[in-house]
Amino acid sequence: MAVTPVGNPYVESSDLVANYPGASEALAERIDIVGVNPFANAAARDAAIPSPVEGQMASLSDTDTVLRYNGSSWVAVGVPTILGATVATEQTTTSTSYTDLSTAGPAVTITTGTKALVTITGYFYSGAGDYPFSFIGFVVSGASTVAVSDTHSLTNRSLSSTPIIQASAVYLLTGLTAGSNVFTLKYRVTSGTGNFKNRSIIVQDLGS
Repeated sequence: MAVTPVGNPYVESSDLVANYPGASEALAERIDIVGVNPFANAAARDAAIPSPVEGQMASLSDTDTVLRYNGSSWVAVGVPTILGATVATEQTTTSTSYTDLSTAGPAVTITTGTKALVTITGYFYSGAGDYPFSFIGFVVSGASTVAVSDTHSLTNRSLSSTPIIQASAVYLLTGLTAGSNVFTLKYRVTSGTGNFKNRSIIVQDLGS
């Protein structure tokens, strides 16, 4: 039994008839791995493929998606993975170094390549006394380690007695280690009390 350059088996004219069933089975098993096998839903897929191998593909009729197994999970093909999280409650800090609020985060755990697009949003302000700054930044943990930084933050400076703002900032993050990464919001002020609510983070995987 011969195989093509990419490993698909086929029957040659010199093969014995007795070899045909083995070649047919090998080809069917190969198609199971490299073909896009259709299933009604994820439950049906998981029942049919309890131990998927990296690179295996499947389509789901209920969501009209094609997925590829990346070695740890099924990932949609051609559709960027986008995840987000929000904490609406207003909470405060007087910390001049980045910290958690009473409710930590929000945080997103997402499988990324080496690049990701990060959007942070917040409704925040601080007292106007000496024109303090308020910052919403983010830290990355998990497969990657990226420290929180003013460079990658959403910033508001209080220049009036009502310095309230709701805004967003978007950052392209490169140099990540591909794998499961956790993006978590952190907060600080330069002085006074910072008030933060409607804080959210959205992360989009951009591959490698």
